[in-house]
Amino acid sequence: MSPFISLRSADLSRRTMLRGLGAGAAGLAAVPLLASAASAAPARPRRRSAVADTAAHQRILTVDGLHNLRDVGGYTTECGGTVAWGAVYRSGALNKVTDQGLQQLQPLKLTWLVDLRTDRERTAVGTDHIPAGAQELLAPVGDENARGGFPTVGSVSPDTIAEFRAHITDPKQRASYGMALNRIAENRGAPALVHCNSGAYRTGWLTAVLLTALGVDRDQVNADFLISNDTLGAQIAFPDYLDAAFEEVDNAYDDFHQFLTDGLGVRASAIAAMRRALIVR
Repeated sequence: MSPFISLRSADLSRRTMLRGLGAGAAGLAAVPLLASAASAAPARPRRRSAVADTAAHQRILTVDGLHNLRDVGGYTTECGGTVAWGAVYRSGALNKVTDQGLQQLQPLKLTWLVDLRTDRERTAVGTDHIPAGAQELLAPVGDENARGGFPTVGSVSPDTIAEFRAHITDPKQRASYGMALNRIAENRGAPALVHCNSGAYRTGWLTAVLLTALGVDRDQVNADFLISNDTLGAQIAFPDYLDAAFEEVDNAYDDFHQFLTDGLGVRASAIAAMRRALIVR
């Protein structure tokens, strides 16, 4: 029997989980759980060379001590393919993963953990508990002097809008996102996990960039971003945040491909390799 179970069937305490995410978490348990955003992007069977894989796939996974863990696979692409299941995962920080949780992660066969947190965050919150067989890549995004904390709840935050615009305008942030994408490309489909603190904003933007590079349309990209509202049990993700970042891309670059190559430093050959490895038909 798989060690992973649907979040909806798990007897979890969101109050306990949210308290562990940092400043601003208090009171979030009182926010009603939203209707499932995951339903906006139903899981699809993975296919290789037109041969269906009959194994069931779950987008939202449950691991002891880890929140917001999801498989990025299953979204359809403009070329008629599907993003590979079991290749890229996203989550919150792994600093509280228990020994049981590390055992539950083993079936994923993770080869890399990409940590988008700043050095100050990792010092304050705790370094990752790394599963056996995985290596760690530190690609810090954000203000090293900021204290961090849980995202604003219930309404669009102007500060978060500015944060998402900075993902494009700040060269240091672009370099970190480019480093993360190059690692995924070089991994050639071997399982990797990317995360920040809550797994919602920085991880959400990196995932949005990855999916867009693979040819996934904006409706599905937005749907994936909004799943954090479900997994964290509070409304903290809004399409406005992605809209702000994509608007900055449009303002600064001729097209998204130029943003990837000139803005993030991801070579065209790496983009092509990533598409070959992560799109299945």
